[in-house]
Formats: sequence, C-alpha cells, structure tokens
Amino acid sequence: AVVSTQSTGITNNLSMALLDGVGHIGWWGLSPSQDLTTYCKHNKGDNPLRILCLGSNDIRHVLEMMCSGRKVEVYMMETNLELYCRHILFFSVLLQPPNLMGLQEKTELYLDLYGNCLARSASTKFVTNSISSFIRMVTDEDYLEKVLPMLDLSALKFKERDFMEGIFKFWGATDSKSKEAFPIERFWDGRVRAYLEERYDAGKNIFDMDFSMKLKERAALLDSREYATFHLLKLATSRQK
Repeated sequence: AVVSTQSTGITNNLSMALLDGVGHIGWWGLSPSQDLTTYCKHNKGDNPLRILCLGSNDIRHVLEMMCSGRKVEVYMMETNLELYCRHILFFSVLLQPPNLMGLQEKTELYLDLYGNCLARSASTKFVTNSISSFIRMVTDEDYLEKVLPMLDLSALKFKERDFMEGIFKFWGATDSKSKEAFPIERFWDGRVRAYLEERYDAGKNIFDMDFSMKLKERAALLDSREYATFHLLKLATSRQK
C-alpha cells in the first residue's frame, strides 16, 4: 500500500508538472508529426481514408497526410475553440496562392505565428487584415467553400461559431484596452517564474546547462543562446524584418 501511494504521488506530481508546462491551452503537440495513413494499409481504393485526431493541438499530422498523395478525410477534435481558430489561421497561411505569397515569405510567416509570442509587424499585419475573412469563414459556409474548400465546419454549433467570432475579434483588436488585457510579456515571464521557482534569478545559466546536458547532441542547428531566448522571451524563430 505504501509503494502504491508513493507511486501515485510521484505520478500526480509528474502530471501536474506536465500540465504546468503545457498550460491551459496546448498550443503545440507533444509528438513529432506523422503521416497517419501509413498505419492504414487496408484502404487504398478510391474511397477516402477517414482519420480522427483527438487533441493534436496543431495541424502537424494533417500537413504530413496532405503530402501522402492518398485521399484522406481528417476529423479534428480539440479541447478549446481557440485551437480551431488557430488551425484556420495556419491553413490560410499555408494555402495562400503562390502569386500572392512566395514560399519563403509563407514559411517565415507560418513559423513566426506558430512559434513566437512576439510576432513581427508583417505577421501582425497579415492576421489583422485577415480577421474579417476568418469571421466570414465560421459564419458563412458558402464563403468558406469558396476560400478554403478543404475545410468543413458544419459540425460546429452556432454557440461555438459565435465564440470563435469573438476570438477572431480579440485577435484583431488594436485599442490600448485590449492590449492591456493580454500583456503577453508579463504572462510569459509568470510562466517562467512558476517553472523555475527559486531558481528564477539564475534562469539563463539553468537553460544553458539544460541545453548542454540534454539537447546539444540532438539539436545541432541550435545554440545555447537561441535556446535561452526561447525560454526567456518565447521566441522560437529569428525575427527577420
């Protein structure tokens, strides 16, 4: 009984630590992207392969399957409506026509919005200019069919659509009151403080040690400075103008 209790306590502590790291909304997945069609060998006919993704948090698996060449219908179920809004944003970026956005610009925009809290002015401008289109996508199925025919939002309830419209409006808010309601720098610093606790003042040295001990051999493209910048400022990619 004692062993069982201790094991449960350890498991609970690990679970709480994982939840603290992921946050209330899991913006990123916890596994590498995978082409899930490779696990389905039986369906190679004309009928589309139907796959359900539960709590994937982003579209990484969908992107892999889009490159597989197989007909696939992917059903996505997330825990928060903010994630559906984010999916729409990323599909809108990645499926921009080549005559409107080149591959380099598209890649930088996607990585900036996907990995950084402090986005470039160009990325912010794209999101702001797209808000009205995003709102029409969730409120007008005919418009969605025209601009992003690969998406189907018919399973959403009207209440959920209204909530997503509010999320998009919040993204596009430019008034000072809205900015004060979401001070991202202060929120991220709070996450770092909660994670490091009494070690906060030595954060830069701690992240440098973590990188040297755990990631240096597995992440040859990174250096300790970039790793520390990600932890301290939540910048996963360089902020090119």
